[in-house]
Amino acid sequence: MIQKVFSVICLFHVALSILFSQGTGNTVKAVFIDEHGMKWFGTERGLIRFDGTNWMDYGSYAKIPEDITDIEYQSSDYGPEMWIGSDHGVSVATYSVDGITAATNYTMANSGILSDSIFDIVVDENNIRYFAAPEGLGIFNNNTWLSISRGHDIPDAALLSLGIKNDTIYAGTDGKGVGRVIRDDLDGYTGASYYEIPWVGLPSNTINCVYIDSYGFQWYGTTEGASRHDVQESQGGWNIYLTTDQGLIHRNVLAILEDNDGDIWFGTEGGISRYNPAVAQFTNYTMGDGLPDSVIYDIAMDTDHTLWFATGKGVSHFDGTSFSNYLITGIEKITTHRDHESGKIYPNPATNEIHLTYSTKQNGFTTIAAFDLSGKKIETIYHGYAPAGEIKATWDLNDSNGDPVPAGIYMISIKSGSYLQTEKVVVIR
Repeated sequence: MIQKVFSVICLFHVALSILFSQGTGNTVKAVFIDEHGMKWFGTERGLIRFDGTNWMDYGSYAKIPEDITDIEYQSSDYGPEMWIGSDHGVSVATYSVDGITAATNYTMANSGILSDSIFDIVVDENNIRYFAAPEGLGIFNNNTWLSISRGHDIPDAALLSLGIKNDTIYAGTDGKGVGRVIRDDLDGYTGASYYEIPWVGLPSNTINCVYIDSYGFQWYGTTEGASRHDVQESQGGWNIYLTTDQGLIHRNVLAILEDNDGDIWFGTEGGISRYNPAVAQFTNYTMGDGLPDSVIYDIAMDTDHTLWFATGKGVSHFDGTSFSNYLITGIEKITTHRDHESGKIYPNPATNEIHLTYSTKQNGFTTIAAFDLSGKKIETIYHGYAPAGEIKATWDLNDSNGDPVPAGIYMISIKSGSYLQTEKVVVIR
């Protein structure tokens, strides 16, 4: 998992810029920075990418949903992936330095996912994915959906947030504290204990966020402040308790992150608090210091150690000296088709081969590839420079090793420049 961290915020400066187009609002809920230094933002209108110069708006195109709530990184044998949670299910997107190469969307209608409303995602060291939902804990492992319903080894309340360390999942709930779940290779999952007021040192039983720091300590952001738990035993080890009485900028804590100096940053409903545990001292930042909005949903650190904040009114970037704020107002979506025509894929369903016809009005490199529903690339059907005009390709329904793919549903991705089209195909054996 790529850790999101901070450095120091100092002076005030606001530089307005344009970010997105035709959105329903300015709210950004998630920030993810990949290994190439590309910034990805989960917004009300879908997924946005910034490469340092250009903004690319994927919107809700190519199986990427709107109303994104979280973005989580996974390193797999088939390349890097983003798992994207939303109010419309989960998407997994493979990507490169050039952008998204393929995406698959999971909903209750097409899979065994527990819920279409996903609040948080974490990935463990075995690449098992966990999803916080109103109905309980969703699990995706070995291309199989599992779940733990609320009241069965987890508290009987909607799950809002997740944290993970080794084989332990910490599930924050809406009003019932935290449920600690242990993954056992033999016995599956066991609810080990609950952390709930009045028996533990939580400021509130509604847990907005869970963060595991570099020492393995658990930080919990709640509706009434934040606290740190240093051990697994439920009643002991609650060594830090922070509310507005101690200097926290606002009691409703939405995001937590540790920086390279060991300071802890809190994104709240009323701005940002930086906390130095060594001296128990706060430094607070509000709109008066340059933030575009008081509500801070997520925080990430760039490869150059500058900071990115997801807020209720766009994105804020801090370069170590000043803030630059980006509003959701006017960039054209990457999904425009004015220089392309939709391709044709036939027959579908298919038994022996699939023919693809694709046309473009521009010269450029084009890649056509087949993926399974987990996002694994099965075969590259076409890759190369193509002049403007019609491209024809055929997939023999074999994988990259030359073996026939089994019957099932596959995704065909056609990517040319900023254009991306995905189509579902069915293979019958």
